[in-house]
Amino acid sequence: MKKFNPKSFVLGVVVTALVFTMALPALSSVVDTISARLNGVNLIVKGTRVASVGDSFVLDNGDVVPFSIVHRGTTYLPLRKLAEFIGVEVGWDGNTATVTLSEPSAPTTTPPPASSTETVSQRNAVQKAKDYLRFMAFSRSGLIKQLEYEGFSNADATYGADNSGANWNDQAVKKAQEYLDFMAFSRQGLIDQLIFEGFTRDQAVHGVNATGL
Repeated sequence: MKKFNPKSFVLGVVVTALVFTMALPALSSVVDTISARLNGVNLIVKGTRVASVGDSFVLDNGDVVPFSIVHRGTTYLPLRKLAEFIGVEVGWDGNTATVTLSEPSAPTTTPPPASSTETVSQRNAVQKAKDYLRFMAFSRSGLIKQLEYEGFSNADATYGADNSGANWNDQAVKKAQEYLDFMAFSRQGLIDQLIFEGFTRDQAVHGVNATGL
């Protein structure tokens, strides 16, 4: 079996997405509608199924959008969502209409070593926290609440979040960019939204500053 290469895979998706985007204006001048099949594929990343036939996903503003579009034999996937699944960061420069893909930022702090008395539940909470962080951005308190929702005790959820290796400033940057990808915000409005998500004011300001807003 050939070794999975995330960078080559994402590059192929980017090229396809760009070609499709460039073609849309030309198509719109010729026809009003196209025939396409929505959510018609299963998506498996590194052996894990992340989307099934019929699945859609929900944006932060509540809109439901298709996970895949099949048109004339070509399958189109959402770039940012796909990048999250394979562990790369997506950036967008609206001034130059440029998409960038990069390796995730390395944590600036080293998490404390796991205790030799770590319980099975604590170890599972750490793994679940890392699973969530691969797919979306969280504040510390937001991740703790999510782990509690999964059934972990507050103590185990806190342990999982604190030992996940997350850099909360980086998470604030990712969450700010996620919001801007889907809706418009004023600077103060985005800061308030990040604080609502559980980030500290300093983390929220850092996240918004990184977007250039």
